[in-house]
Amino acid sequence: MVEADESYDDIFPQSLFPFSRDRVSFITSQRNKLDGYLFLDLLATDIAGISDVQDFYPPADQQSLKDLYFRISNSNSDILKKHCLLYYILQDYNADRANDYAKNVLLPDSHKRLIDGIISLDRFEFKTAMTNLTHPGVRLQYTEKVLSTLLNHAENGALYVRMYVTATSPVLDTEHAARLYLQALCQISIASSILFLRTVSPYWRAGLFKILVEYYVGTGSGEHAYELANLALSEDEDELIRQELQQHAGLVAHNVLLVRGLHKRPESNVKPGTSEKSTRWAVFARQLKENPSQAIQL
Repeated sequence: MVEADESYDDIFPQSLFPFSRDRVSFITSQRNKLDGYLFLDLLATDIAGISDVQDFYPPADQQSLKDLYFRISNSNSDILKKHCLLYYILQDYNADRANDYAKNVLLPDSHKRLIDGIISLDRFEFKTAMTNLTHPGVRLQYTEKVLSTLLNHAENGALYVRMYVTATSPVLDTEHAARLYLQALCQISIASSILFLRTVSPYWRAGLFKILVEYYVGTGSGEHAYELANLALSEDEDELIRQELQQHAGLVAHNVLLVRGLHKRPESNVKPGTSEKSTRWAVFARQLKENPSQAIQL
């Protein structure tokens, strides 16, 4: 394998400096959108111990680029990790040189895909990011940041989040990661949301049920309010939903609570001759579905 610090000039020719004002502005803007940290920043900190990469990248001039290069090459990282970092920088520098570099240093396909995926996340090129990051040979840390980036910045971000979690099976071992995934699932399916809630730590469950209630009440959608009112739950789950609805201001929450308090049989199952309670549930549920923010006529 070629040493990462064999020749700075061979990798970054002095005659070429593509970091224009617009390019620097774009990279800086992306870092700001990502809460002050590119995925590159996290990677450089974790694998090369460069915690102040923001001071060097994007480079203001050749000297800044050279300083960053030698910070990488002189770090205690193994050679493969150095190649990965330099490959990322080269993709911003010149894509053709980056691809040539990957071939010259024999960068493994899985590592190349990983860095290509990280670059695409930093650039908000989400379709390309998913193609690389969901490849079977790729494993990326920073699950919370990946989910947050997809959810907050990608069009149809909730679908991307579900795709990423389904394909890579990351361990959602923090409450924040679980919250992000639930926020995505709420936008897709209440049934999927409940199934996920049943897998999380009991210590997180109350807070996560609050997210579910706030989403399905807060959208103002009659369909969402009806789904929440008609949701089949265990006694413990029903109690958590009831508590959250009681604490939630507004007619939608009040109406959902009222309908949930009656017979939970679906409207389509109500037949002539059934109990008055079931008939009342059907009438109330129809009102909720048609106009969830209007007081139900008792």
